[in-house]
Amino acid sequence: MNKKKTIILLVIGILIVTKMSIGVTYSYMKPKVTKDSNETEIGINNCAKITLKDNNSTLNLTNMYPMEEEMGLQTEAYEFTISSTCEDYTGFNLYLLTYSDNGIADNLIRYAITGKNNTILETDLLTNKKEETSLTEKEQEEINQGINKGYSKIYKIYSNNIPLKGESEYKLHIWLDENDDNTTMGKNIKLGVIVKGYSREETMAEYLIAHKDNNLIYHDGKPDYEGEENYNLEAGDLSYRYSGASEEVNNFVCLDGINIENKCASDTDLYRIIGLFKNDENNYEMKLIKYDYATKTELGDSSIPNSAYQGEYVNKIADDYYTYAYYKGTNFQNVALYSWNNKDNYNSTNDWSQSNLNTENLNKFYYNYITKKAPNIKITYHEWSIGAAGDMKNIHEANALIAYSYDVGENSEKVFYQNYIGLIYISDYYYSANNKYWSYVGSNTKYSTPPKYDGPFDDYRDAKGENWIYMGLIDNTISRNNAYNSSNYRWSICFFGHFCGNLVYDGRGVRPSFYLSANTELSTGDGSYNNPFRLSL
Repeated sequence: MNKKKTIILLVIGILIVTKMSIGVTYSYMKPKVTKDSNETEIGINNCAKITLKDNNSTLNLTNMYPMEEEMGLQTEAYEFTISSTCEDYTGFNLYLLTYSDNGIADNLIRYAITGKNNTILETDLLTNKKEETSLTEKEQEEINQGINKGYSKIYKIYSNNIPLKGESEYKLHIWLDENDDNTTMGKNIKLGVIVKGYSREETMAEYLIAHKDNNLIYHDGKPDYEGEENYNLEAGDLSYRYSGASEEVNNFVCLDGINIENKCASDTDLYRIIGLFKNDENNYEMKLIKYDYATKTELGDSSIPNSAYQGEYVNKIADDYYTYAYYKGTNFQNVALYSWNNKDNYNSTNDWSQSNLNTENLNKFYYNYITKKAPNIKITYHEWSIGAAGDMKNIHEANALIAYSYDVGENSEKVFYQNYIGLIYISDYYYSANNKYWSYVGSNTKYSTPPKYDGPFDDYRDAKGENWIYMGLIDNTISRNNAYNSSNYRWSICFFGHFCGNLVYDGRGVRPSFYLSANTELSTGDGSYNNPFRLSL
């Protein structure tokens, strides 16, 4: 990768912090400044800028005192927006500067960076961050002169990409750590806010968008190409999602720890890109799903019920409905089937926060497995929607857009859980089919599921040959199912490719899903099975 080049150093504000209030004095470096009644714009270069919320030059923190993080996040914030119309890729680092005559020690200063919807992006004690050492002597002297000399240390507290032709909103909260013993009452502290812009490499998400074909569909409710079907049924969330038959979709990613251009060492190390989804900073994260079903080596032994159809046991069942007749992978003997939640068997509920598959298998055992397998992989701590799809009718009789609405959209129950590893949503599966099927229902209840009858069903059973996620066994999803007013059900993808509601203690296949940081970069590959993408780790 090329070494990044500095664009400009810019001090955007000096914060004067006391126990009572924070006063803001705007930058001494003000290239291309325009000011209206409540904002100040400062140019980073000819196509990127920072917009500061004026707040009458004062952020009122009356009666500020040592507090826990929860309360610190409720303090009035220093707000700014970074926007870009750049054709080139840029990023920024955010720093806090302390003064040599501060009356409050650096180790008592706690900060938080929050994004859109108040999502926490970074929070820590100031002294837990590294001091900035890359500033040149000239830059340090300019800073010193700008603040009338006397700064002590500069800490790098946050770094992110500036979206190409986009913008991101941020809030900076500052408070005194709860461990302050009140000896600082009445004393002052000064903090400087510094932003340093730099050129950067293209992210993998940006590469995929720039080189998209008709299988990577932009969900804006408008046609991407001539003849595109059902664009009016897109999610409308400005995501990019891969859709179509498995052999047509080049979205394979290899995580075998080898950074060379060739076939993945093993199918167990293969993943596929579900799509690109905007985070709260307006950058695109990649969402992956494991290509084949996970094994006990990857997920551990817990959550495997005695009734699990797996390995040699499955082969002994004569009925094709329960065999691997539709299985598309190569590792059937090692596939392990897991309960969504079997902690208490029949007393288990579809509360994902209480699911042992979630807490034990995915976010302990598997998380440790994948981070050792692919060191430096940037899996993000993510908010998963588990409100899901109401009752059976919402999915059995729903097209892709209606299912999305009940799954994660406006009609969802708005129940969320944060963790690193999850499972796919039912809406992920809907949209992974060729878009001509998006108007089909998930499971047409007027048909039964005889094992040797292949339709047509006029539902997602007909789409299984043109849906790249489909692997032929029964897949767990993260989406809850409140059928029969019960809390014992979740949605699964069944053998024939349609949706079925299963009890949470039934054993089903697991294909872990997770989001990669928007900063993830591409190393090699074209996304095909024989030459999958490899990440720059």
